[in-house]
Amino acid sequence: MSDEFINRFKIENSWYKTKYVILALGTNNYLDVEKYKKYMLQAISILRNNGQIPVLLTVTPRKDRDYEPVKLINDWIKSMNIKYIDMHEAVTKENDPTQWRDGYLFYDGIHPTPNGYKAMIKSFIILFVSPVSLLLSLWIVSKAIITSCIPAFLSLASKAIETAF
Repeated sequence: MSDEFINRFKIENSWYKTKYVILALGTNNYLDVEKYKKYMLQAISILRNNGQIPVLLTVTPRKDRDYEPVKLINDWIKSMNIKYIDMHEAVTKENDPTQWRDGYLFYDGIHPTPNGYKAMIKSFIILFVSPVSLLLSLWIVSKAIITSCIPAFLSLASKAIETAF
């Protein structure tokens, strides 16, 4: 990242008015943690000034890099009180966060495989699909089953609404 990127980001982002903007820096940008934070904070500020909600992505480890910057950045992201999607947790081993899960990392040691991307997409869905929309989707898909249990469905729906709001 650079000051030139931030200037371009500010101009290009002013063209759009999406409610949420997923904001991530690639693994080439996390060697200098303080520089990473500086540019992320500038990008977050630009989004907020444009009336948008930033959603950060945690970073994933690389086989050819030290793990310490990954940990520092991810801890910082999680402490920011900003919505985030935990891509790191989605693709790394439960008992060893420095290692990708088997079959999730492409041979280059940097990029996810299709299975890695599937795990990342699941993390995205978990954050953005509310219990209400999930219940409504289930209702549409299995309308015949649910119509025979309307009272139970309405009870679940009302609990989901209370939880969501």
